[in-house]
Amino acid sequence: MAEGWSLTFELFRVFLPKPKYAVSGPGGVEASFDWRAAYDEGNATMLRARLVNDVASYS
Repeated sequence: MAEGWSLTFELFRVFLPKPKYAVSGPGGVEASFDWRAAYDEGNATMLRARLVNDVASYS
């Protein structure tokens, strides 16, 4: 990706399932979760996407 360009997603409420296995010991851990987003009344949104690039307008 070009420097200074980005695409970010902001989710205000996300629910993760309870893990089915315990993690113990030092070191890194990698895990995948099937998550669900929910509408947030306080922010009146579920997802916010932000694109930063060199395009002035998409109209």
